[in-house]
Amino acid sequence: MLLCFEHHRLVDVDALDDHPATLLAQMKDEHEARVERLTAIQGEHRTLVVTMGANIGARKGAVGRDVLEAVLPRYPVEPVVDIELNRLSVQDGSDASWQAGQAEVSSRAAHVQELVVRHALTHVSVFALAPIPLLMHLGLCLGDIVDVEPRQRRRQPPSWTWLPPNGAEQAYELLCHRDPSGPALEVVLAVSVTGSVDVDVASHSAPAGASVYELRVPQPMPDIVRCPEQVADFRHAVRHALTQIAKRFGGLVTVRVFPALPNALAVAFGQALLPKADPRIVIYDMNAARGGWVEALVLLPGPNGPRPC
Repeated sequence: MLLCFEHHRLVDVDALDDHPATLLAQMKDEHEARVERLTAIQGEHRTLVVTMGANIGARKGAVGRDVLEAVLPRYPVEPVVDIELNRLSVQDGSDASWQAGQAEVSSRAAHVQELVVRHALTHVSVFALAPIPLLMHLGLCLGDIVDVEPRQRRRQPPSWTWLPPNGAEQAYELLCHRDPSGPALEVVLAVSVTGSVDVDVASHSAPAGASVYELRVPQPMPDIVRCPEQVADFRHAVRHALTQIAKRFGGLVTVRVFPALPNALAVAFGQALLPKADPRIVIYDMNAARGGWVEALVLLPGPNGPRPC
């Protein structure tokens, strides 16, 4: 076991009794395993790490550097791109906070795109803790030009690392709760994944006479996302839902989204959108201090509107 002079003297002379052969063998095995794992990383496994933190009510949404371990066996390209919305001097949940946050996300996402082109990257890892509407906007701005992988932080046990599929992943279903017989230019789309959105309450926050749909899993719950396959399934489900709504109501409809989503799926929702084809999409946020669901931001202005990013 090769050591530097200082540590050779430590284990052989100065602290001999504290370093039995079994301990040294364990240290050697752990070091060899670590080196083997790191040197197995290939150049094509590079990833650009993007973090986003924001104040969520009274909580600080901060993302630590432990995310660098979560991307293994991919190799993180330095520097990490931090989108630090918690530094914005606006009150969380106010109209000004959505406007300032949307502008900051757009600006930083453009920087990400520049780095992707400059370094010829094919993969981006996203670790974000922020209000759902801003996560959706981040996903929209990053898009799917390269492989953008939104990661989910589990509560129990606390970790950003993916788990393997366990065969119990729930399938998404699109339900129609109310569909007037005549033409409609307003559609409520509740998205129930971490919890069940009360569609009656949501519809009261939308213009009268709106059709009401819900994209949901049979048993909404926190910590539902454990593997990347679930993120891909959700993107497909969002595309299916918007395609069905556009087929039924046409491209001039406004879709008002009321989301109960984990962070990774909020980013994936934005990724699933087609800015040049999808209808106008407005995102709502649950704000108890303001009496319930409130309009947060326009995610897409519609086919004839200006591009959002």
